[in-house]
Formats: sequence, structure tokens, C-alpha cells
Amino acid sequence: MLLSAEDASKELATELVLADITQEQLFGEFADLWKNYPEVSNFGVWLVHGLASGLQPGERMVSRTETDDDWTSALITQPTSIVNTAPVAPPVRAYRWMADGREIAYHADNMGFKRPSDTFFQDFQEILRKYNITTLGVGPDPMADPLPDGKVYLTRRIGDFRWKTTIEEMPPGAIETRWGVSEQTMLSNGQIQAVAGTCRCCHATDIQEEMDEDEVGPMQNWATRLKDWEEMEALREEM
Repeated sequence: MLLSAEDASKELATELVLADITQEQLFGEFADLWKNYPEVSNFGVWLVHGLASGLQPGERMVSRTETDDDWTSALITQPTSIVNTAPVAPPVRAYRWMADGREIAYHADNMGFKRPSDTFFQDFQEILRKYNITTLGVGPDPMADPLPDGKVYLTRRIGDFRWKTTIEEMPPGAIETRWGVSEQTMLSNGQIQAVAGTCRCCHATDIQEEMDEDEVGPMQNWATRLKDWEEMEALREEM
């Protein structure tokens, strides 16, 4: 069972202290590794964590992008049956992996990303083993929408087994869950400098998004609001 975002973040902090290395120093080594693997140029480092601990047999957490009435994109994540026989269902692909290459999260959108090579994972693991780090994996941003300066992909819990990710400013107390490795910034002298370790995703575990009871719109096509546990169970039986 995967740790929650909060527990995984605490575990990472402990591992860094025991290894006597800062997160900035660790990401400096990741940046050197990324230079050798163009295949992960759009990938970053993820905090290995799980969103739900009560999945039923044959289920996995799958994310899908939905568009609200104001054309704002949001990523909705909820349990989905591993076997989907619907002929028009989009293929579900892994988009985050543990350090050993095992799949950890899935996406129903065609993000265009492929699993990194075994050689990359071997080299990535070599760095992590050197410092006894067990809480990091790899993968791209969760959404195709570009991330403006000063914003992050923020994940909020909106139900017992539903999460919503949108582009927002990082709120106080949010847990960092993904960091860039090969992002770059322009210096005042015109030179380009890589910025490794910049937070791009975070988890607002204590924020419960309020939705109007009368709210309707395209988002309800796939991500119908789940009012309680009984409704979630009924949805599972229909899938």
C-alpha cells in the first residue's frame, strides 16, 4: 500500500536528513542524469504516494481531463475498473512510475509520453540507492495545459474517492508532490540556467472543494459528483 502524500513527504524529509544531503543537492544529481536521457526531458520527479487506500480488486486510480462551463480544464481522478470493455473508451496508459519502473498512476488522455528505458531506471535507482531514498519516482506533468509562472498543479480532494487538479497558486501548507528537473530560466546576462527541484505539483489534503448542489456542465459527463459512500459503491457496480 502506498503512503499518503503527507506521510510520503515526511518520509522523504527523514531520508534526506539521514543521508545528510539537501533536496537541492539531490536534484543537482538528477539534473546531470537527465542530460544523458533526452527521453525524459519533459519528465520530472514525483513523490511516490497514493490517493486512495480502499480500492476494490480490479480497480486503479485513473485521471482524465474535463472542461468546465468556463472552458477551464481540470483533471479528475477516481477509481476505474482495470477491464473496460466499452468500445469507445479511450486507452488508459501509465504516466507515473516508481524508481524501479513499476507503474504507479494512470491517465485516460493521450499525453504522448512513453515509459522511460530500463537503462534510465537503472541509473535513476543508482542515485536513490546511494542515499537510501525510497520515496521518489518519475513522470510528466499531470495536465497538458502549460503552467504559468507562480502557479502549480494543485490537487484537492472533492469526495471520498475523487480528486480534482487545477492550475492555481500554491496555498500555504500544501504538500509538494512533483518537481521539475530540466526546466530552464533566463538570467539577467542572457544565459540560460537549468532550475532543478522547482515545485510543479502539490497536494492540498486539507482543502475540501465546495461545489454547488445545482451545478451542471460538461464535467459531469465522466466525473459525476459523488455525494457519499453509497453513491460511490453504486457507480462501481455499474462499471
